Amino acid sequence: MKPKTGDVRRGKLAHGEPVSRLFVPCDWCGAVVEKWPSEIEGRSFHFCGQQCRGAWSGVHHSRKVNKVCCVCGQLFSVEARRFKRTGALGGNFCSISCYARYKGENYSPAWNKGQHIWSPEERLRIGAESRARWQDPEYRQKSIEKMLVARQSKPNKAEQRLEAFLTREFPGMWAYTGDGRVVLNGYVPDFMNTNGAKAILELFGDYWHSGIDVVWHRTELGRIMAYNSLGFRCLVIWEDELNDEVALRRKLKSFIKGKKGE
Repeated sequence: MKPKTGDVRRGKLAHGEPVSRLFVPCDWCGAVVEKWPSEIEGRSFHFCGQQCRGAWSGVHHSRKVNKVCCVCGQLFSVEARRFKRTGALGGNFCSISCYARYKGENYSPAWNKGQHIWSPEERLRIGAESRARWQDPEYRQKSIEKMLVARQSKPNKAEQRLEAFLTREFPGMWAYTGDGRVVLNGYVPDFMNTNGAKAILELFGDYWHSGIDVVWHRTELGRIMAYNSLGFRCLVIWEDELNDEVALRRKLKSFIKGKKGE
């Protein structure tokens, strides 16, 4: 039997609680729809779907007024509710292009589709200011820490191999710090000693740390000297040394005993 307006469907939920659903007419198409009591209480209008709701709102809520574009002077129609908005949808412009033209003439001396065009002089000034800020150790330290936290840095495959080797051969002696938990004057050490000794292990790969064009602080000697100036001993381990664990174990033992200063 087809349900009619005012009918009630009674039933029970899975845990046995009794429920009731009511049948009401759609205020747009007139079809009878089934609703929960909570969907009916406090509401003056009911609809069978979003399509009927949108059609009804277009007739009853749409109130357009005529406006004159403040840029080109063209007469256009706009919904009154847009007056509460800002930007191109605020009811003062007939199109996005007029809004962009208004913004360009009133807010920016150089307007290129919404993007400011920096002059060569401005670029030089901004670059000089950035380099000057970077010379401040406190600013550099905080900036690097924020970048590493945002990147959520994790050990790469070579660092994972070295970490597993250190855990197996020297348990509890070295901790991975390449995720940015420790920053020393702008440098992020890969591994640090956990037994109180100011010692650092750096793992170098051929791609970033070898060749004639490598900057000084990326070279083996440059990195060792940088850490020595901060009071830390540093041992550089090259990625290909991970393939010979016997030689690597001997190199690390020598470094730990202090026979090799850097």
